[in-house]
Amino acid sequence: MQDTLAYFDRQKSEDKDFFYKIKLDGEDMVENLFWVDGAERRAYKTYHDFLSFDTTYLTNQYKMPCAPFIGINNHGQSVQFGCGFVRNELSGSFEWLFRMFLEAMDGIEPTNIITDQDSTMRTAIETVFPNAIHRNCRWHVMQNETERMGSYMAKHPELLAAFNACVNNSLTPEEFEESWMNMIREFKEEANVDLYALWEQRKCWVPAYFMHNFFPFLQTTARSEGFNAVLKRYINPQNSVYDFTLQYTSVQDKILNAERKAELDIALSDPDFWCRSPIEKQMAKAYTRNIFYRFQHEMRESMSYHCQHKIGYLFELSILDGPVPHYGYRNYSVLANWEEGTFSCNCCKFERDGMLCYHVLKVMTHLGIRQIPDAYILKRWTWDAEDALGEPDGKDNPGKKEMPLEQWSMMVFASLRDDFRKVAKVASMSQDGQKIVRTHLKAMKQELDVLARREEKKAREAAEVNITMPSSSAPTENIPPEKPIKTTRRRRGSKPIAIPTTSPSLPHISANSHIQNPPTSATRGRPQEIANKAPLDLATKKPRKCSFCKSELHTVRKCEEKLKLMGYKP
Repeated sequence: MQDTLAYFDRQKSEDKDFFYKIKLDGEDMVENLFWVDGAERRAYKTYHDFLSFDTTYLTNQYKMPCAPFIGINNHGQSVQFGCGFVRNELSGSFEWLFRMFLEAMDGIEPTNIITDQDSTMRTAIETVFPNAIHRNCRWHVMQNETERMGSYMAKHPELLAAFNACVNNSLTPEEFEESWMNMIREFKEEANVDLYALWEQRKCWVPAYFMHNFFPFLQTTARSEGFNAVLKRYINPQNSVYDFTLQYTSVQDKILNAERKAELDIALSDPDFWCRSPIEKQMAKAYTRNIFYRFQHEMRESMSYHCQHKIGYLFELSILDGPVPHYGYRNYSVLANWEEGTFSCNCCKFERDGMLCYHVLKVMTHLGIRQIPDAYILKRWTWDAEDALGEPDGKDNPGKKEMPLEQWSMMVFASLRDDFRKVAKVASMSQDGQKIVRTHLKAMKQELDVLARREEKKAREAAEVNITMPSSSAPTENIPPEKPIKTTRRRRGSKPIAIPTTSPSLPHISANSHIQNPPTSATRGRPQEIANKAPLDLATKKPRKCSFCKSELHTVRKCEEKLKLMGYKP
């Protein structure tokens, strides 16, 4: 833990906005830990409208649950807003963690937050984030209920179909509650305790209660679980906290590179157009590439509906043939005041995802509207969403849109490499193809050599001008040179790691010398009394049971009842 705190102090010396806090127990052992860097803190100011929080992944030798805060950037990619470790998953630990998060983010609460079905977590959120809309992950809720009543639902497929229709197709709380009551009466389930428990918790997970809240493109904690999956590829569960923090920084760099790659795609290439309508061209310029392709999907699916003007500003959308993905068989209503430029649909996609739906786009096409009003182009999905952030000191930064030259060069190299790989793959299939490529490569090398000599000449001329020009700066002082930095020897494909020549290890922090490591988990490895026994002395293992139907004849992966419940034929 001393190495971890020393690493944090070094990060803080390089990044003045780096933030970390620790909580100690009565024996000066680390109980909770939270940290976040300056870039994440600044990004949160733009993307605090959605937060995913989950603690399902144990990542270190102390078995302290990892608690990453995950958001979504303007490319639709997951971004980190800090990370923590808690010794236990009690309400007090979560409350401390959320308070540190709130302090780091200058008191800005998340607008919407999604977590798993944890009562202690809900209590802490209500205390620290009283204004946030808190939603439970629907997948976790349904998974827990499947374990309790899955076999019962498998024996009553009609009830299961009614249940799914009630949850999936209700657009308002009133519609859901009416549909639920009808289902209970029809199947005479008034005494079903499990269904009643779901009903009691309905405002925490049923989609109809969150139709006007921003939970973009999801109903689960998939963002957090996806990040956990990335961590598992880089981090061993028996690593120390210090090892984890180093690898966490590496994951941050990979996410940043993915974001830079997305920005490069926007700068160097044009999107594939579907119909080249004025609206499509408008959104291609406004949205980031990933979000534009999502919007393009909405435009294509709008062709699945027939638009009919009912009365005044009211239009009805009816399906042409078969169910529409995510919308089923039902009709939808759109209020379109084309005079004032206001549009709304009862599917509430714009409120949920920040993007216009099939239905509104169909009405716009029907009315001959050629431009989407600015009010329906959400700033957070545009390529310049972070322009309002400015510099850490609050000053404007007119050059913020420009990518640093080194990163730009790396991204261009990656893009060109991919292009050359595709060309090489095609050329290698024939002798003529190889001949064409080699001819052009020879010409390219000659032109690049000429370009390099020209650039070198320009650099020499510029250096000569700088030497002859008098300096207007203040007199220089005798400043001692910086201590040299050397790099470790590395294997092919890996990046060099800079190490100060003066000290190969992190500095010792005397102020934190009293801080002790958390208690090490006692569950690592096989218990000693079993490990010392001979194989024949070990007790016979208990037969495996299906966790779904409790049968000893198969496992849950081959359970026919669960497969039927999920809609698969065994």
